[in-house]
Amino acid sequence: MILNERFKEMIHNINTAVILASGYSNAFDIPSCLLKVDHQTLIKRTVNILKNRNIHEIFIIVDYKKDLIIEELENENVNFIIISIYTSTGTMKSVSLLEKYLNKDYLLIEGNRPISYINVNNNTWINIDSNEQFNKAIDVIYSNINRKISEKTIQFITNYLHQAIGTQPEEIRGIEFSGGMTNRNYKITLIDGNELQIRIPGAGTNSLVNRQNEIINAKSIAALEIDVPIFYFNAHDGVKIAKYVKDAQTLSKQTAGITNNMENIATILKKLHSSDIKMNNTFSFISIIQDYESVIITKTNKYYIDKKYPNFSEEKEKIKFLNDKIQQLKSFSVCPCHNDLVPENFIKSSDGKIFLIDWEYSGYNNPFWDLAAFILESELTSDDEQKFLKFYFQRPLLEEEYFQLNFYKSVQDILWSLWTIIKELHGDSFGNYGYKRYERGSNLLKGLDYC
Repeated sequence: MILNERFKEMIHNINTAVILASGYSNAFDIPSCLLKVDHQTLIKRTVNILKNRNIHEIFIIVDYKKDLIIEELENENVNFIIISIYTSTGTMKSVSLLEKYLNKDYLLIEGNRPISYINVNNNTWINIDSNEQFNKAIDVIYSNINRKISEKTIQFITNYLHQAIGTQPEEIRGIEFSGGMTNRNYKITLIDGNELQIRIPGAGTNSLVNRQNEIINAKSIAALEIDVPIFYFNAHDGVKIAKYVKDAQTLSKQTAGITNNMENIATILKKLHSSDIKMNNTFSFISIIQDYESVIITKTNKYYIDKKYPNFSEEKEKIKFLNDKIQQLKSFSVCPCHNDLVPENFIKSSDGKIFLIDWEYSGYNNPFWDLAAFILESELTSDDEQKFLKFYFQRPLLEEEYFQLNFYKSVQDILWSLWTIIKELHGDSFGNYGYKRYERGSNLLKGLDYC
């Protein structure tokens, strides 16, 4: 306890900081400290935070593209130390240069790298080691962190709860934004301690999702007890009110591949795929591709997709051809499927139970679509993929089963690249996320021949 108090006092008395900003990263074409958040570079943001904490003596060690950093901070009254061997030295070399400048305690800040991941109330995670991932973090996740709920939204939610389930305004203790990319989710805390979650569909979502199918399928799925309990669902506007799982962790690319989680997810999917529940529709990715294409053409022109995604028309024809051939395979089958297995659609309660949520794209489909989706979206390594498939099948896969798996991987990349265009046409921003997915799917499709 005494040591802790002394440490706090020591930190409080520090008035000097050193920012390490000399390093090179092949992930970006500029020093990563010059990446921008809210139109402000990370390094200027750091300097401003330090000054707001009464730390005004600031040293910045630079070399790689140093002129850009010096120009960015030319009016900030900071000190620059230039090191010319950043490619062959590490952090300690930079620190050793400070001996001639500093003989007192200082705060050392690593300014060479952006954040490796973001965790928003245990809801959203993302690696940041490329421009694509940085753009996604800023456009989607950071905006969620920084989001303030408008009075208009609070009033909408308050009125909606009253009309939908009879909750009185005075029963609501608090409303918090709890994440979402396609939709907007809010946590509702009531004065009796109960918590709810309300999902409000995002712009343009109703042109992508059949809400009538979703509500019917969700009611059938409830019997399997693999989703959180739903109290209210409006098939007209897509608003959904469900139980809020307290202290739950939303899975991420990092956590979905943990062995225990993969085993539990395989069990959930096996339970779903082998069930006899009735769904209201068949998930036809061929029809969805056509629908998405039609929406895009209506908002742009018939050349827009091919200009944005080279050879899209040819890829679409190959997808149709291979899909027809796959349906002739002995191992081909259809069953109830989720069809959107991003890791964020799995939440894990504090007691370890995993729930599969958001059934917007559910419908009968080939189970390999779900398996491909989980592997692809969770970015499983080859070893983890084999481990996951073993959990699910309890046997080695046939060659034609691997063919289906890889075909659906390629199709999903191309399908969701079209989804990205539609979302962007409604005002969202995803950087080059859509193109990267199209490119990956197209490359995988090129290597597939009918087995």
